[in-house]
Amino acid sequence: ARAAAGVTVSAERTLRFFDEPDGTVRVEDGATGEVLSRFAQGEGGFIRATVRSLVHQRRIRNLGPQVPFTLTRWTNETLTLADPLTGRSVEVGSFGPDNRAVYANMLPPKAKPETR
Repeated sequence: ARAAAGVTVSAERTLRFFDEPDGTVRVEDGATGEVLSRFAQGEGGFIRATVRSLVHQRRIRNLGPQVPFTLTRWTNETLTLADPLTGRSVEVGSFGPDNRAVYANMLPPKAKPETR
């Protein structure tokens, strides 16, 4: 549907999610290992729920965490968190602007238009 509407990728980043011993969820850039976010126990409920659903799909297929997830911002400003191993995805913008912003902040900043 996106292709038919002329919607293309605006920005993309691979993400890895880690559960730390104290209950914190650490989010890293899948290519560089840069820590993008940390969500202490009791925080990041939306992150925890969306990732849990994707990880569950991997577990039932006996797939591990070696391949990072992909976060995509499209030219129509929608956001998708996708698992390239299972083909499953979550349209994170469907859950409201606050939840969308949590993921949007993990993408590289938008380039500012050049001025002359």
